[in-house]
Amino acid sequence: MTISNVFGSSNRGDALLVEALHAAILEGLGRETEVSGIAHFPELEREHLPSVSWSPPPARSYAPVAWQRRAMNGLRLTGTHLFAASGAPKVWPIGLPPRAQRESVYAIKNADLVISCAGGFLLDVNASILGNLTQLHLANHFKTPVILAPQTIGPIRSKSLRNLTARVLGKAKLICARERFTYEFLIDDLGLPESKVLRTTDIAFEHGEVDRVGGVAALRELGISIDDKFIGATIVDWPFPSSSDKEKSRSEYKEKIVYLLKRLYDNTGRRIVIFNQVSSDLRLSEEIAYLCGKAVVHDGADRSTAVMRGMLERADAFIGSRFHSCVFALLGGVPTAALAYTYKSTGIMEDLDLSEQVWDIDQFVPENIEDFIYHAIEHREAESSKVRAAVTGLKFPRFSEVLKSIDLS
Repeated sequence: MTISNVFGSSNRGDALLVEALHAAILEGLGRETEVSGIAHFPELEREHLPSVSWSPPPARSYAPVAWQRRAMNGLRLTGTHLFAASGAPKVWPIGLPPRAQRESVYAIKNADLVISCAGGFLLDVNASILGNLTQLHLANHFKTPVILAPQTIGPIRSKSLRNLTARVLGKAKLICARERFTYEFLIDDLGLPESKVLRTTDIAFEHGEVDRVGGVAALRELGISIDDKFIGATIVDWPFPSSSDKEKSRSEYKEKIVYLLKRLYDNTGRRIVIFNQVSSDLRLSEEIAYLCGKAVVHDGADRSTAVMRGMLERADAFIGSRFHSCVFALLGGVPTAALAYTYKSTGIMEDLDLSEQVWDIDQFVPENIEDFIYHAIEHREAESSKVRAAVTGLKFPRFSEVLKSIDLS
């Protein structure tokens, strides 16, 4: 079988999803299952999961300049459709798509099943939505069954893009929705039949690997001893796409984060450790760490998901603006405040009955999060028990269980 639509392990949240998905496939379909994968950065995935045969996504250009990328994407997309329409022959006389991308088409054509990776990439704020739909379209073209692992899908405001998404997804065998918004969007907005859509748990909660020894060692590198108490955080460099003044919104967000972290340090004596979940956030998180001075310890290292989990579960509380870092903390029983910028954060915390611990990234009041953190620290044992009960009590099926019940005949 083939995993499609993998972004890359440079985002520790995406790495978590790929690891959990791979484990779910082996558990649900059998340990002997041969797995290939299509990833934006296949060289990273070969290091991350070497047992999977990785290739680059069809129709994608890696040109450094935006206009060149768009032009090459168009040419490669045309070449990919022509190649697929010709039956993906082993001998192909032209250079489009490139040989490595033809391998991805072969992987889709020859698979018994294509599973679209868990995540959130079929929405109109994602510039790669057409490329992501292309992989699913190719599976439909070759009549390879498609299952979408637990995802956030939508919003898609463009009518033409919405119609295209509905046509592609309408041929899927099953679409797993990881929160209520996606379930309703697929049925009410895209008009898909309820029989094709299933509410499931976010696959991140199926992740099982945690490196506690590595976590302690990594914290020690940062000057946090095993007896030190600290508060964890992640800082997303959010562009505020719906704001009429994006720079102003971003500046206010930064100011509120700095104010919050300084207040927490001054009133609890606990330093705040900012973790590196996504490398593209580093510039902003480093700036915030500088502005906070001694209140913040910044970790810019590229940690594995297992080590990050080992570090995060030692926090007294956690403030996460990258949602899968919130999952890291929740899996460790850490009281968590989530700053939400998409439906996945609000929807999944709603499923956990933790909606009172979510704040909108556009409108949050620092004092409200501050009060929650003080309460969480003061009542740490009770709040931790509440988190653990929420995680173990998720009421929707795990993806590995869904795979066990799938009939591929």
